[in-house]
Amino acid sequence: MVNLYHRIEGKGEAILFLPGLGLNHHLFDDIANFLKGSYTIILTDLYGTGKSPKPEEKYSFIQDAQKVYEIVKDFKMINVIGHSRGVKIALCLYEHYKNFGKIIFVGQAGFGKNDDRFTKNALEVKKLKLSTKTEIAKKLEQGLNFGKIYGGTETLLKLKKAKEGCDIADTLLRRVEDSPDYLKIAKEIENEVHFIIGANDPFYDDIKEATKIYKRPKIYEISECGHFPMIEKATQFNSIVKKILEGG
Repeated sequence: MVNLYHRIEGKGEAILFLPGLGLNHHLFDDIANFLKGSYTIILTDLYGTGKSPKPEEKYSFIQDAQKVYEIVKDFKMINVIGHSRGVKIALCLYEHYKNFGKIIFVGQAGFGKNDDRFTKNALEVKKLKLSTKTEIAKKLEQGLNFGKIYGGTETLLKLKKAKEGCDIADTLLRRVEDSPDYLKIAKEIENEVHFIIGANDPFYDDIKEATKIYKRPKIYEISECGHFPMIEKATQFNSIVKKILEGG
């Protein structure tokens, strides 16, 4: 039984949205509203975030992907938009369901030095055995270097909404990395993979390296933008996504 919070609306080809670490489906409000008149929009909160369960036991990206598969398995084809660690969920999902159409990865994390430093920070927190979630969250936030957030107050309000119901301590400390070989999966994908990159994303170098793993990468760079182009530069982001989906 599916127990991840999800919402399906609109009509036409399906688009699955996978938010990044510690973020809920509201991260995609702008682009979802922009597209739902022409596409079927599938929004979900992954474990530990938003309105989805926050398990007391350990859980993983693979478990998230298996639950997402239950949501999308009856669709003959889905387009996929994954943000940051949502890219890992997309790659896990690909092992269960290979009927991907257009693939769009935004602010990919998981294959580079910056992500390695972040993971090391999380492991150090586990070793410290801090006594309260407040202490844990404070320490973890020190490893969450998303850099400058562009777009002013409006962007910050949207990002705040995308963090509602997301417990950073649970999201990280209860996750286990019983993960597949992401690099192997990435190399197997025959589809074009479209990367939308904020020019000032702190993961910029990692993302550019990640693009080399895929057989058919295409890169779209947005200036004066960081890790969250879907809210920092929503109009430009929406235009790029629309062009990709229409085959441009």
